[in-house]
Amino acid sequence: MDGIFNINKPCGVTSTHVVRTIKRLTGIKKVGHAGTLDPLASGVLPICVGKATRVIEYLINQDRSYRAVINLGIQTDTFDKEGVVVSDKSGYEIPSTAEIMKVLESFIGDIEQIPPMYSAIKVDGKRLYDLARNGVTLELEPRLVKVFEISLLEWNNPSLDIKIKCGRGFYVRSLANDLGIKLGMGAYLEALTRLKHGSFHIGNSVDYYSIEKIFDECKWADIIMDIDSAITHLPKIVISTKFEEDILNGRPVFVSPEIPLGRPKEISRIYSKNNRFIGIIEFDDVLGAWRPKKVINVEVDQGQYAK
Repeated sequence: MDGIFNINKPCGVTSTHVVRTIKRLTGIKKVGHAGTLDPLASGVLPICVGKATRVIEYLINQDRSYRAVINLGIQTDTFDKEGVVVSDKSGYEIPSTAEIMKVLESFIGDIEQIPPMYSAIKVDGKRLYDLARNGVTLELEPRLVKVFEISLLEWNNPSLDIKIKCGRGFYVRSLANDLGIKLGMGAYLEALTRLKHGSFHIGNSVDYYSIEKIFDECKWADIIMDIDSAITHLPKIVISTKFEEDILNGRPVFVSPEIPLGRPKEISRIYSKNNRFIGIIEFDDVLGAWRPKKVINVEVDQGQYAK
């Protein structure tokens, strides 16, 4: 079995637990996800199985969209509702919608963000949340992250309902904390749902609690997605049988009337004439050819599920 399950992770379940569930149900050891969702959060969690784990590195870097509820007036040590209250200014002067929008817009673009101490980031081989639980506090360096859009969906004091489109490494919990600081009253993350990760949407995700029944009924082929569904953002190149043999044998494919010129280090996905996904290639501008980067070559026709 090789493919991707688009799981809708519920609150209270860890991303690691979802991976373990898929391992148990499939009997396959090579299973992984493409970006942790906190136990507090719900939503899209793509789970890669078998050969699909080879495209995780491309999925990790893709954009995400979230819907978040942020409560004003209280600051916690974890930046969310599960933490210890470190500041309570619940008697704050209620800000206007215009004031809130102005502050939210200040987070759009390439910004520096300090991650939460309670996070899965490793420092000297140790997870920050393990250090934090042992009473260790570190001065963390800000990291450059990208925010494409922030929309205010509803403002009903003390709660903000917002939608965010961002890049890899962005912490919505940090956004909540930083928003509270800028408004001068503190804030924490009440709820978070990942709506989209790359090409995976919550609208076509599978509820985690339905997975057991689907496998019991042997209907997993109805929900597994092809490996290349994770990399639809990459350019597509279709090649003839001759060039396919070159790629499968690790040989470069030179630019020709059939093979387009690429940019230096450009990555593309490559297919056979019958639209079978072969793998990923990278353009070598010195050689003037495409080199095989990841030959996956799952024997599956277009529109069918990997098995």
